Parts: sequence; structure tokens; C-alpha cells
Amino acid sequence: MARFSFLVASVALLSSMISAAPVAIVRRQVNFPELPYAQFQISTTPGGTAAAEAAAIFFTPFNGVNLATLDDSVEKNIAAMRSAAEAAETDLFNPAIDNAASEAEADALDVGKTKNKVLKHTAFLQLFRIRLAKAQAAGESTAEIEADITDREAKLKKNSDADVANAGKASLDVVGGAAQPGNTGNTNQTNDTDDTDAGNTGTSTTGNTGNTGSQNTGNTGGASSANFQFPELPYAQFQISSTPGGTAAEEAARIFLTPFQGLDLATLDDSVEANLAAMREAAEAAELDLFNPAIDAASGAEKDALEVGKTKNKVLKHTIFLQIFNIRLAKAQAADEDTADIDARIVDRQNKLATNTRLDQANAGETSQAVA
Repeated sequence: MARFSFLVASVALLSSMISAAPVAIVRRQVNFPELPYAQFQISTTPGGTAAAEAAAIFFTPFNGVNLATLDDSVEKNIAAMRSAAEAAETDLFNPAIDNAASEAEADALDVGKTKNKVLKHTAFLQLFRIRLAKAQAAGESTAEIEADITDREAKLKKNSDADVANAGKASLDVVGGAAQPGNTGNTNQTNDTDDTDAGNTGTSTTGNTGNTGSQNTGNTGGASSANFQFPELPYAQFQISSTPGGTAAEEAARIFLTPFQGLDLATLDDSVEANLAAMREAAEAAELDLFNPAIDAASGAEKDALEVGKTKNKVLKHTIFLQIFNIRLAKAQAADEDTADIDARIVDRQNKLATNTRLDQANAGETSQAVA
């Protein structure tokens, strides 16, 4: 009996110690580098999915993160990107709309401008959420920040609703790319030209894997890229699987093709290819180490959504691969080296990209689930 009483007392003491102990907060650190506007703009994809695309950039990377513990540099970088989106609206979209060559072009720019507004307000909202978390952690008054959040949520909803009303419509960005409604290019065609002279990378034309306008990211006759920067991003910041199926080619092109428009790929710093390679590896690791086991463990609607997300991730991976080969081809041509092996790799990668783009198009509008 005495032994039982001792056991009860011990359990009671242990319980009181556990209840009195502070609850540990699991914190996940996040790296959120500032990006140039061309690398995070969302106006090259058709209207209707701006909220999901913007959330993938400014919300998803912070899932599971205690915002109060973020380094001040994160808020600074988001603020700079928000400013870039606002500058694009006032300094680029507005004059482009006023000077559009046709009504169709003006309409597409309007769709792109609306998507950009969703992007801007999403960045604003995340800034206020971070400030709110830090103010709460410091025991400071949050009334003004909460009012800012309410105001920004209303503006975001208004523009998100306007974007939804534009669902499927052509959208034109102000950094050189366009997305046509219901069309991501001729994905059955994997080689636009047999011309592989030093002034043209031939098979590296990317317009057939996702319609990003008239861009040819393999053109070695563009402007010097001596000052071009393409920072390596953590996977959560460039993944595209949190938006619905059907537009993976445009989304991937927006990140990995559009920023290179008009540049001479042969003059890119080696760090650009290294960063692309690291991001390609991250996308492949997500497929093998995250998507596959998640799909195996899931069932029903969740399993289907993960499959859609995995297909989008494959489009992302192959797009990065293709751009890496485009750069290698341009540099080999500039050095007058044999390009047969690179040409073959480009054709193979275009075929794989086209196959997965068609699969993604078949998933148009389907719910997609990310793993980051």
C-alpha cells in the first residue's frame, strides 16, 4: 500500500512538473532572398490563379515558421519585392496599357496588371503579418497593424476576385512574356529548327514547351549578361505545386526562362549555372524524397492532389534542366566547340518536358498539393 501511495505521489509530482514546464515552440528557419521582379512576377500565366501563385511566393515558404523569430532581413527583402511589384504597376503596366498597339494587347496587359496587384497586396499582407507577430511577441500594441491587415485583406480580396473573373484570359507581363488562354504552346513539337550555328542555339528554343511569348532563351546574340544575377533559392520559394494543375509550363518558364530574355547566355557568369543546377537538384529531391513517400502514404483526394503536384514539379525540373543545357550550348558555340552531345541532351529534355507538360494540361483546374 505504501509503495502504491508513493507511486501515485510520484506520478502527481511528475504531472505537475510537466504542466508547469514551458511549452517548447518548434521553429523552422527560413531563408528568403530578395529577387529581381522578373524572377517573381506572375503575369505571364493566364488570369484566374493569381492568389494561389502569389501565395506560393510569399506565404508557402513560411508555413510552420514562427514569424516573430524571423531575421529582419526577411522583412526587408519582402518589402523590396513589394516595392518592385508596385513600381511595375505604375512605371511599366500603366504606360504599356496606354500605349498598347491593339485592344487585345491592352486587355492582356490589364489582366497582367490585375495579377500583379494581387502579388503586391499579398507581399504587403505578409509584411503586416510578420510585424504583427513581432509586436505580439514584444507585448506591444497591435491595433494599428491589425487595421492595416484588415485593409490589405480587403484590397487583396477585391483584386483576387477581379483576377478570378479573368480566369483563362490571356495575360501579358511587362518583362517580355505572354500567356495565351488555354494554350501553353505546341508541346508536341520538340525541335523548332535544325540550325545550330553560333548565332542561334537551334534546339534550345523554348517557345514549344510553354508559350512565353516570342522568347528564345538560347539566343547568343542578346545583350551582355555581365551584371545579371540569378540567386539560388530554397525549394519552398520556387516550387509551383501549390497552384492548380494546367499552367506548370508557364509558371516554370516565368521563373527559369523569362529572366533570361534578351541576354547573351554565352556571357553568363558560371555562378548562374551553378545556382540553376542546385535548384534543379532541389526539385528532383522533392520528387524522390518528398512527393513519392507522401503519395505512397496518402489516399483519395489527397493522393490525387499530390500526383498533380508531382507532375507540376516534373515540369519545373525539366524546365531547369533545359535552361542549363541552353546555357551550356551557348557557351560551347561561343567557344567554337562541338555541340552534338548538348544538342542531343536538349532534344531529349524537350521531349520529357513536352510529355509532362501534356500531363499537366490534362490536370487543368485540378487541386494540386505541394510538399514544401
